[in-house]
Amino acid sequence: MSTSTTHIHWFRNDLRVSDQPFISELNVQHHFGVYLIDPSLFAQLPWGFRKTGIHRAAFLRSQLSALQTTYRKLGSDLLVLYGKPEEVLPELVAKYNATLSFQQEYATEERTVQTRILQKIPKNRVFTYHGNFLVHPKMFSFHEFPKSFSGFRKKVEKLLPNVQRYPEIINSLPASTEVFQTIRPNCVSLHPKTVFPFNGGELAAHTRLQHYLSQTRKIDHYKRTRNGLLGTDYSSKMSPWLSTGALSVSNVYAELYQYEQQNGANEGTNWFVFELLWRDYFRHAGKYYQDKLFRASGLTNAPSPGKMDKALFHKWASGETGNSFIDANMRELFHTGYISNRGRQNTASYLVHELGLDWRWGAAWFEHHLLDYDVYSNQGNWMYIAGLGFNPKGKSVFDTHFQSQHYDPKGAYSKQWEVERIN
Repeated sequence: MSTSTTHIHWFRNDLRVSDQPFISELNVQHHFGVYLIDPSLFAQLPWGFRKTGIHRAAFLRSQLSALQTTYRKLGSDLLVLYGKPEEVLPELVAKYNATLSFQQEYATEERTVQTRILQKIPKNRVFTYHGNFLVHPKMFSFHEFPKSFSGFRKKVEKLLPNVQRYPEIINSLPASTEVFQTIRPNCVSLHPKTVFPFNGGELAAHTRLQHYLSQTRKIDHYKRTRNGLLGTDYSSKMSPWLSTGALSVSNVYAELYQYEQQNGANEGTNWFVFELLWRDYFRHAGKYYQDKLFRASGLTNAPSPGKMDKALFHKWASGETGNSFIDANMRELFHTGYISNRGRQNTASYLVHELGLDWRWGAAWFEHHLLDYDVYSNQGNWMYIAGLGFNPKGKSVFDTHFQSQHYDPKGAYSKQWEVERIN
């Protein structure tokens, strides 16, 4: 990077200060962070709704508020602007004669923005890097991407002891060049039945991680409880912070490894690592396949599957299918922005295999609502269910009656959301 007195970091899905590669680049007098609210984040999708809904937007605001507070405590500041990154960032770099850093992304829209930015800013003024991986891409290479998760896991799990981390504790940052406006508080209140009643930000993320590990040792029972539906502790609930990068996946793994050293590994900790690797699998797949994650046929050459029936989709989205288990999950999603992994698999299967709708419609609805929306995991899991990639069995069809009887035998979950209609 060229010599400059000012450095700007563009935050994307890395809303934290700890475990950050760009920290090592801060041999400057001034530094500030920037988050850009791209108008496309709230764009109207062809499916009939906006890309980002109120719950996801409210959690993002909470994350940004927490990050700005952290930045100010460390002597710098975070600027939050509304505008297109490819227009705003080159202007800021020119205005402050600054260098710029950001984490690379691989989905279609994100790559397009990156290309436009790099066309407008000299290469010696930009530092980019691969982030948010558990096993970093530089640690291995694929001649052909594994067609199944098992093939991926066998290749990378032996690399886990060498997971790379960056400085975890930052005592201060170079001073900001100016003071920015404080982010206004959220205006969306939490639903009283939500299973994710947590704040955004890395402090809240670390607090939750310690609660789940050392304070309660709920991690020991993770394999048995992970398919739960009610309460805050049936799973770790780390995904909203991981998806936005308020907590790095390498940090989670390091804390888990330390826990195992002190308390011993068990089926709960082993399965948790298994799930972290699933997340990594889809992120690596996004880097490898890129645009194919958004095709109607996915990774296959099959004709476009699924129909476009607005009436059927509305029944599914509003929790009015008549299937109490599916409807309960869809109402929880609408009212809270979160549902369990078991709920996601069942509702996705129902849309694709029972209703015969285009899987991308359901994926977009999840994108609209989910607090923990992650483009790679979202697209990858929907394709897996639809049988359009990553699934060696071809597709996954869930018997929702059996699932309801097995995971909600007394109907407590369905009853809890039965009265929560969607207007």
